[in-house]
Amino acid sequence: MSPNTARGLAAVAIGGFATLGLASPVQAATGPCPPGTYPPGATCTTGSGATTSAQTVNPGDPLTLTVRGYAKSARILVQLHSTPVTLGSMTANTQGVATGTFTIPPSTSPGTHTVTASGLGANGTTRVVAVPITVVAPAAGSGDTLSFTGFEMGAAALLGVGLIGAGTVAVVTGRKRKATFAA
Repeated sequence: MSPNTARGLAAVAIGGFATLGLASPVQAATGPCPPGTYPPGATCTTGSGATTSAQTVNPGDPLTLTVRGYAKSARILVQLHSTPVTLGSMTANTQGVATGTFTIPPSTSPGTHTVTASGLGANGTTRVVAVPITVVAPAAGSGDTLSFTGFEMGAAALLGVGLIGAGTVAVVTGRKRKATFAA
């Protein structure tokens, strides 16, 4: 591998977007975190140190998040915002990188949301990274949105088989009695 190729691959890996074949990186910025982010009053870093498996998801879909820049073995809390919902937590490895797969709650409304990951940073202070995602409603006719309009046949079928069995026992028993009295 040529030195230029190696430098190019290193730049892509450091940018953090090659990890899952993601879209181009976003310019890093810091600012206030969404309301409800833990810890309160934290400053969020957006566009640096985090990647997601998708930028657009449906409610109920899995989303894989990879974050960097945390202390070794740090516990990282993952939340979904507009209305804060804790998705779970993950633990950083010895390089300060953590990856986890979380389910977008089925009740999440369509629109722009933010996934935050907060934990102890490699520099010993609280580190919070934020990644914007878009939640979309499932496509019409996708099969995921059909309403259940019938009833479960399992219980009715079981009841029917039981009644047939009871009727068979009654007929056989009645014939045996009739044969006994006739003799």
